[in-house]
Amino acid sequence: MYSREEKRALVQKFWDAFDVYRKEQNRLREVRVPWMLGQTGIRDIDLRFGVGRKSASVILEVTSRSEDKRLLVFELLSQYRLLIEDGFDEPLDWDLVYEKENGQMVSRIWTSLCDVDIHKPKHWDRIMSFLYTNMFQLQENFDDVKDVLEDKIRHLYDQEII
Repeated sequence: MYSREEKRALVQKFWDAFDVYRKEQNRLREVRVPWMLGQTGIRDIDLRFGVGRKSASVILEVTSRSEDKRLLVFELLSQYRLLIEDGFDEPLDWDLVYEKENGQMVSRIWTSLCDVDIHKPKHWDRIMSFLYTNMFQLQENFDDVKDVLEDKIRHLYDQEII
């Protein structure tokens, strides 16, 4: 068992190693990939990494506190399902309603790698490869639909539908 401080240090070591891995992958692919994450340019839509004791995930999340807004934005995203899922080996999971550990309700599009543990450094290579490859693909696909999605959401706000 690790103490709280040891767990925190181990998780920080993972993310530091992942940053090195990302930079190396970018160099090998001859691309510069800054992660969008919370900076998608569309309010209430975030891209996220999730890594824990049982799995690792790459997530597109609709975070609006307003259930009506969240469901409308998720419905818009659903119209671009084929584009968002393009390039993935398996279909993504689409959860209209998902309750996070903190109790927040979100809508979520995601993929996960099971049976990995951030506290086990022997799993880190698999986790890092999964996170990089899948976030790269999700971000690229999101970028392909971002402008049209942004226009449609803006239209909904202008019409005071959301």
